[in-house]
Amino acid sequence: MKIHKYWKEFWKSHKGDLIAVFTIAVLYVAMEACGITCPIRFLTGISCAGCGMSRAVLCASHGHFSQACSYHPLFWVLAPALMIFLFRKKLPRFFVKAFLVIVLAAFILVYLIRMLDPNDSIVVFAPREGALYRFFSRFM
Repeated sequence: MKIHKYWKEFWKSHKGDLIAVFTIAVLYVAMEACGITCPIRFLTGISCAGCGMSRAVLCASHGHFSQACSYHPLFWVLAPALMIFLFRKKLPRFFVKAFLVIVLAAFILVYLIRMLDPNDSIVVFAPREGALYRFFSRFM
């Protein structure tokens, strides 16, 4: 009885957050089904800062942590980020903001390092392969 009451209260206080997370997951699966693995890369031809994250999480879920790290070294941040997102109202604001700033800085740093590494096969800069470039070059 207590568990049911807890989940009912949890749903009531986090309904919007849970619906948002579920909607993002459904949209991501739909894009994957259409062959679009990254909407930013699909549109621009330039990898995003999270490029390789899906493959990294899949590798980590199978216990292949070194391979996961090669796809994206910040794969481990997703679990604590989700927990902080869901419980952000119960955590000190300073902690939530500090975590966000640190994670954002880490993503930018990793992205820049990977973008400048010519041997990185995950992050690419190929604007001519983006849908926007192909669309506008066809009509202009």
